[in-house]
Amino acid sequence: MVDIQTLPDAEALAVAAAAFMGDALSAACDISPGKRVSWVVPGGRTPRAILPLVLARDDIDWDRVYTVASDERLVPVEDAASTEGMLRGLFADAGRPCHYISFGTDLAPNAALATWTAGLDTMAWPPAVAFLGVGDDSHTASIFPDRIEARDDSIFAAAVPETPPNVAPRLTLGLKAIKDCLQILMLANTPEKVAQLALSMAPDADPNELPVAAVLRMPQSVVMCLPE
Repeated sequence: MVDIQTLPDAEALAVAAAAFMGDALSAACDISPGKRVSWVVPGGRTPRAILPLVLARDDIDWDRVYTVASDERLVPVEDAASTEGMLRGLFADAGRPCHYISFGTDLAPNAALATWTAGLDTMAWPPAVAFLGVGDDSHTASIFPDRIEARDDSIFAAAVPETPPNVAPRLTLGLKAIKDCLQILMLANTPEKVAQLALSMAPDADPNELPVAAVLRMPQSVVMCLPE
């Protein structure tokens, strides 16, 4: 049974999520002194209110922390939709070093995927924690409903073609990579996301139609959400 924590409002949700991730990174640094540790973070709007709270923590050795996005929009880093640009900006605002696994500058999906996976090979694996969101259509990372890419639990990472209404192809970690993560935090912070979460938690939820359901069945998953 997945651990579900319901928080009263968005502020409490952000504080609890940041504490969960910060504690995981701090513990990983303590367990492996002098060695790299890693975490997975999402793109989109959700991290903007939460990651600054994690980055404010001084008990984490940020020089040793390597960051990879759960998924990347294949746009230039200066584009407002860039996951990399957003995350680098949050680290810079916090005054923290950003050791980031980038797909480079080639926006062709196959070339970007090759660069990205080569970077993943340099990371400390498995990540101490993965922070994932719930899409309004029950996608997570860029694992979309009724798409083949990344849904197979043998796929580590994949390039995902443009998926309407999204206007750019993407890279995403697959279920194999997500399953490796030592802890998984899934966040549902809007009524639409909470509704998708409820659908995905049903015993008969089909991961092909509701990809969030595949992650909820991983025993290390913790869900934080607003009330229904």
